Amino acid sequence: MVTGGRYLLCTPNGHPVFIVPAGGDKHQVSKVTIETLDDPVPQVNAFHVVWNIDSDAEAGSDASQVETHHQSLLKSIRDRYPDAKVSDGVIGLGDGVRFVHPVIWWTPDGPTQGVPSKQCLERLVCAALAQVYPGRAAEVEVWLSSRTDPPTATPKDHSWSYMAGWYAEHGCADFWQAVWRDDDVRAALLRRLTHIGAAGSLEAALGMTGPATPPAPDTPSA
Repeated sequence: MVTGGRYLLCTPNGHPVFIVPAGGDKHQVSKVTIETLDDPVPQVNAFHVVWNIDSDAEAGSDASQVETHHQSLLKSIRDRYPDAKVSDGVIGLGDGVRFVHPVIWWTPDGPTQGVPSKQCLERLVCAALAQVYPGRAAEVEVWLSSRTDPPTATPKDHSWSYMAGWYAEHGCADFWQAVWRDDDVRAALLRRLTHIGAAGSLEAALGMTGPATPPAPDTPSA
């Protein structure tokens, strides 16, 4: 039984994936990560935890804030597990079984029409859509700025504008699958996910790659 607000999914190849919401609180994400690592480890070759937050930096800023998030996570883990090692951005706990993958949502795209300025998962998706469908991006920009007494446009305002304009037929929940089903958008999104190191981490966590190699002696994180 899955309790405590968690969700259990199963990948096509039979790997269980637990999703633990943290209410958008970055400190809570680290707390939940430590609690998850402290749980009894199942009898598996590798146990992957994906630490997942939005960067929340503004578009055009450098990646220094991303590195700050990485170092904050590493400190939290080493406070509990002093022998934790880092290799290729993955944190291993020294037992060769437990691994933490920092995934911070951001994209190097500069300011673009139809794309929110705050670095987050919605920005990644909107940037991919804007690259493939620049006409749609321009129309989203016009729509958001033409509203009567408009509030400041948020990342969700942008993403749901694409959903309402071009993907509404199957409802909101299908939007994230719909963009993945579009070959061109999927390719544009995968390029961005690969650039920030998220693609490999998610593949490892979903069991789409083999067991992770135990980290080598301490290596500076990327």
